[in-house]
Amino acid sequence: MGRALAEAGWRGHKQKGTAAPNGYGLYDMAGNLWEWCEDVYVDSYEGTPTDGSAQTSGGSYRVNRGGCWLSSAEVARSAFRYGNRPSLTFSSRGFRVCLGRSR
Repeated sequence: MGRALAEAGWRGHKQKGTAAPNGYGLYDMAGNLWEWCEDVYVDSYEGTPTDGSAQTSGGSYRVNRGGCWLSSAEVARSAFRYGNRPSLTFSSRGFRVCLGRSR
């Protein structure tokens, strides 16, 4: 396991909010589970949406981001991504559930 992850408190699968927050004060943004994303995996960002919407065409693999508790520090970051078959299941993969703020 990478030293940075160990220093943040990652030493195996954790309950949410038990590792140190990132520089923005957000918890559990990377390193707990690989995050399945709605985006279809493509080799380049060229021609993909720039408005924050998902890339939904151009391939059959889905994006995984963020690394997991077994990952090295080099891949345990949200900028790291790779593609995998949607039917592939591992205990190191999951979804991020987000709730929007009420206005």
